[in-house]
Amino acid sequence: MKNYLFFALIVTSLFTVSCSDDETTTANSDKMETKDISRDGAIETELSTDHFDAKRDVITTTHKVWKNGVLVNTIVHIDTLPALGTGTLQAADAKGEATTANGQKDYELYITVK
Repeated sequence: MKNYLFFALIVTSLFTVSCSDDETTTANSDKMETKDISRDGAIETELSTDHFDAKRDVITTTHKVWKNGVLVNTIVHIDTLPALGTGTLQAADAKGEATTANGQKDYELYITVK
C-alpha cells in the first residue's frame, strides 16, 4: 500500500510539474487545468472531493495511463474523509457580486513536489 501511495505521489507530482502558464493551460482561483497533454506516454491524474453527508466527504483520485495515443488503463481510488463542518463562506450571487453564505467547508488540495 505504501508503494502505491508513493507511486501516486510521484505521478501526481510529475503531472503538476508538467503544467505551465502558457497557452496550453488555464488558471483561476479554484483550479488549474491543462488543455492538451502528450498522450504518447503519460499519466493523467485528477483529484476531487465531494460532500457525502454532514460528517463525511469523499475524495476521488483518478489516474489515466496513456501509451502511443491510446488510453490503456484507468485507476480510480475512492476514500472517505471527515467533513470539515459548516461555516460562513464567500460566494457570488447570480449577478456575480460577492456575498456570504452558510455552507459546508471544502478541502483545499495541495500537491508538494520535492
